[in-house]
Amino acid sequence: MLGLLIVAVGAFGVAAASALLVTGVPARGETWTPRYLLPMPLPLSARSRRPMRRFFAAAVAAGAAIAAAPVLTVSVGRPAASAVAALGVAVLLALTVAATHRARRMQEAETAAAVWAIGCLALGAIGLATLLALAVLPFPAAAVVWAVVALAAAVAALPRRPRPPRLERPGQRAFRTAVSGYELNHKLAPDAAAVARSVAEVSALVTEAREQGLTVRTHSTGHRSSVVTPMRGEALVRVLIDEPVTVDPQARTARIPAGAKWADVLEAIAPHGLGAPHGSSGDVGVVGYLLRGGGGGFGIVTAVTIRLFPLTEVVTGSILFDVADARAVARAWYAWTQDAPAEITTSLRISEVPKLPGIPRRLAGRQCVLIDGAAHRVSPNGADPLAAVESLLAALSATAQPLLNSWRPATPHEVPFTHMDLPFGLRHAADHLLLRDLGADGVDAFVEEAVRANILCELRRLGGALSHEPRDAGAVGLYRGAFAYFAGRLGPDDDTVRETFDRMRDALSPWDTGFVVPTFASDASRPQRLVDEDVQERVRVIRARVDPCGVFAGDVAPTR
Repeated sequence: MLGLLIVAVGAFGVAAASALLVTGVPARGETWTPRYLLPMPLPLSARSRRPMRRFFAAAVAAGAAIAAAPVLTVSVGRPAASAVAALGVAVLLALTVAATHRARRMQEAETAAAVWAIGCLALGAIGLATLLALAVLPFPAAAVVWAVVALAAAVAALPRRPRPPRLERPGQRAFRTAVSGYELNHKLAPDAAAVARSVAEVSALVTEAREQGLTVRTHSTGHRSSVVTPMRGEALVRVLIDEPVTVDPQARTARIPAGAKWADVLEAIAPHGLGAPHGSSGDVGVVGYLLRGGGGGFGIVTAVTIRLFPLTEVVTGSILFDVADARAVARAWYAWTQDAPAEITTSLRISEVPKLPGIPRRLAGRQCVLIDGAAHRVSPNGADPLAAVESLLAALSATAQPLLNSWRPATPHEVPFTHMDLPFGLRHAADHLLLRDLGADGVDAFVEEAVRANILCELRRLGGALSHEPRDAGAVGLYRGAFAYFAGRLGPDDDTVRETFDRMRDALSPWDTGFVVPTFASDASRPQRLVDEDVQERVRVIRARVDPCGVFAGDVAPTR
């Protein structure tokens, strides 16, 4: 009977944890937001990995304590065994709750589920081993079996002592970790690679590369692997600095280590009522996002300090329409963008609604036109974000009946989920253009070809602050276009999808600026022009001064 109970509890815990990992749960009665995660503790950022491994080891120990009930029943009696098992359950529950405080707020449920799953797996495995030992061995030997299995499981869950990294060659584990990234269609293939988790390790790895006659490339999350040039004769240093994001609320600044993602920044700054101009995905690395406009090739950045702004209100969401209404909806959206305030940013997509957790069954797999975005108030006297959203929704709803509308007041943590960008890599192909003002003809051309293509086709409105160049902006201070066009399809980058991309490019060619937004450029065979010739020359002069030997020249972005 006790054996059946152990197996049942373990199976129930694993099933419940798996459900949480797949779907997520709403926090404190908030509107449910889909969370797309792998069935592992993905919420753990680099800076939280070792503390979390300690939680996992403690959860294994709690599960082992519960699994000790059979041998304790034989040795000291059922009351004592029940007391120890109850203590183990209490500790496991406490660990599950405590672990949420070490994870990003937006992924609390998944982190709790991961700790709970580890404990339940330990309970089931150690308990089953103990019951089998009792069935074939005398009590003392069965107790030894429990102790050995429990100790081995707890030790395996403990964080390993970090060793100074060294450049590894293809086929070695550290090499595979260093070259991994978001882009699965394009594998990075340097001669050697390693992960650096401190500034000292970055310096040591660069020195080691130079001693081996290799030049140096760098990345963190690998979101632009598709445009990386070949790495023959080069070493790749993946920079994941094991430090937290630190905030100075008085100065309204944040220091962000290389490897940190925008979700880490939001977790740190939101409690202070501050915001940062991040992109649509919380999974993108901050340093790469901020520096791609310079073209690379200057060295390795290990941390950045950014200015923050007060963020008192946020409104975010999506509104969906049937694809049959795409032209009318797109024209209404375009007309609205002409006078939209700078406090709101939106994008228009035509694509199939993904079949993912949280998506209504009536919409999953259906081709729709979707408009999403976010609006914010940056000061008490600033523009009302809700009024800006209501003007958009009124303009759209006057043209067609929406299938779904999720626009609502929200917290800053929810904004990265609005666009439904996946926080893990998939095999996919993509294309991008930076477009001039489209006008009604351009909008119609986009809609007609996007509906025909039946892939994800998107227009992101630029303008606003993106069209005003600050004095200290560096190489790229504004985007030379009114809209950013992006297209993507899951699967391999084959001739079929390239033909589809070519048709979209032909349809939009009258409005092509010839430039790109660095964070969207995803095909090395396409034009990658970031800046004009004058800026390119200024950048070349600076690069020659700071890196005269060309140690980091391989990271220079194409300029054609």
